[in-house]
Amino acid sequence: MTHRRIAALSFMTAPLLLLIGWAVMRLGGAGGAEPGWTVAHVAWVLDNIGLAVVVITLFRRSLPAGLGGRLVAGTTLVVGLAGAAAMLAQMVIDLVVGFATTDRSEMQAMSESIHDVPGVEPVVYVLGPVMLFVALLVQAVQLGVRRRMSWWFTAGVATSVLIAGGERLVDVPLRLPQAVAAVLLAAAFWPVGRRMWREAADPAVAVDRPATPVGVR
Repeated sequence: MTHRRIAALSFMTAPLLLLIGWAVMRLGGAGGAEPGWTVAHVAWVLDNIGLAVVVITLFRRSLPAGLGGRLVAGTTLVVGLAGAAAMLAQMVIDLVVGFATTDRSEMQAMSESIHDVPGVEPVVYVLGPVMLFVALLVQAVQLGVRRRMSWWFTAGVATSVLIAGGERLVDVPLRLPQAVAAVLLAAAFWPVGRRMWREAADPAVAVDRPATPVGVR
């Protein structure tokens, strides 16, 4: 499978995996029960791997000619990948906790002991998600301003990130904003992934054609 197909699949599946994890945890009543806990977190692991690929792909599309623009794009790439790595660490920690414990009280006790390790809470659970989604927002705005992506893509990503950020500040039943953010991200990403898949199948079509914004046609 070529890197273009991998990128296309990442755009098309990452938001859906985020939504699947949410549905299993919130609607399925997994909470901490198996197999829902493991299924949801495996979905989120794959989602974050996909988002890391998306960040790399958007970096390649947004890379400008000037030194200043390249510095901004490179910094955004590093921030986004660091955020994705922190999110992956969070999912792996939760999976280990699930495998190592037998009931809810044990899970909570083990999770609290991990959170008490200096640096884990702020880096893995607080800064990680912020870094990843802020990087996606910056990349979407850059590409929208330079007309490398459609207005639909930029607006969808921006709205999704703002809703996801707001969800961390307000307690909403079932964490519904997380689902809304995932749906908006899927609506923004799917046309991009679909077009990239077609372009990978047809080498005659230029993937990085700057004159044509990528997105809904």
